[in-house]
Amino acid sequence: MTEVSSSSALSSNLSLQPYNFLGLAATAAWGQFIHHQQELFSLLKNPPPSDEILVLGSGSNVVLLDDYPGLVLFNRLQGIQPLRETQQHVWVRVAGGMGWDDWVAYSLQQGWYGLENLSAIPGTVGAAPVQNIGAYGVELADWVDSVEFVELATGKRHRLSAEACKFGYRDSIFKSAALGATFIVAVEFKLAKTPELKLDYGDIKSSVAERGITLNSLT
Repeated sequence: MTEVSSSSALSSNLSLQPYNFLGLAATAAWGQFIHHQQELFSLLKNPPPSDEILVLGSGSNVVLLDDYPGLVLFNRLQGIQPLRETQQHVWVRVAGGMGWDDWVAYSLQQGWYGLENLSAIPGTVGAAPVQNIGAYGVELADWVDSVEFVELATGKRHRLSAEACKFGYRDSIFKSAALGATFIVAVEFKLAKTPELKLDYGDIKSSVAERGITLNSLT
């Protein structure tokens, strides 16, 4: 059995144990790390002999019940690109392989607000829209402008507005109609340049009360 590495080459019989949070032992028939979009397009033109494809970010929300008989694509696309801004907002394109919590921390360091309640959630930026992650009264959908993805069956690129993503409670078009058919390459966020802290969630109120902190003193 060959262990998964950070190589961009297509490999066979790959261990998935280091790439799911539960550390479950499973093997993929084929696997490839995608560091650049061109690697994905090249692979889709010359795929291995399998009709099944699984896209993995960090494996934080995946339970592997058995070996995977198809191709596993590891999203490792990186990059944060500010696109435009106004006095109130900034639009930022973030690659799908970025660590989610790393992105949240970076956004706050830049003075871009909105995602602070979603810190410390495991996973990647590309996986976040699938389930419309949320915490403490905030959802990803509140701050997404669009999602860019590649249709795996055709290799075509698409860009969906937040409305077209059909976000719901822990749900999106990527979890239903497009399940297993897409590779999310980037998410575009529209963030605020002035903080509007959402502190009315029950657990936040009780936690600060226990510590003797007043909500209006928080930054």
